[in-house]
Amino acid sequence: MFCKFCGKEIAPGSAVCEHCGAKLVEAVNTSGTGNAAVVPEEIKGLNWSAFWFGWIWGLCHNVYVSLLVVITGAIGFIAPKESGFGGFSGVVGLVMSIFLLTKGNELAWRGRRFESVEEFKAVQAAWKKWLWPYIAFLVLLCVILIIVIALCGAKFLQQCK
Repeated sequence: MFCKFCGKEIAPGSAVCEHCGAKLVEAVNTSGTGNAAVVPEEIKGLNWSAFWFGWIWGLCHNVYVSLLVVITGAIGFIAPKESGFGGFSGVVGLVMSIFLLTKGNELAWRGRRFESVEEFKAVQAAWKKWLWPYIAFLVLLCVILIIVIALCGAKFLQQCK
């Protein structure tokens, strides 16, 4: 057997040429096959979209564990204050968000079928495009809530005198 790149003789069945280092066999795309999927090294890393968009991002990538963020948040909101579950649910939500940040790319590769690594990167880039407008919206919403609470709180205090 000969390398198709450098023309030198190589061992039969070789995946990489021992002379020039060229890949002779294309990697098999295993995306969307669950835990059996082999995650390419080039897509491992942080996924800020998974962190910020959480369960919405997770549903689009068949990463259903991301629903823990919204479920624990809802339970914490509904639970009586005396139960102490509100603080616990906040911690669980934060831990899940950090988990999605660090493992989101791998979970997405395992959960959803992509035609190639390039398509995967393009899909994640599309999510990143909406990241800053989303964060800006959240900041604006917080500012509005703070102003409303400050105004309503001042009116409430005046009524109590």
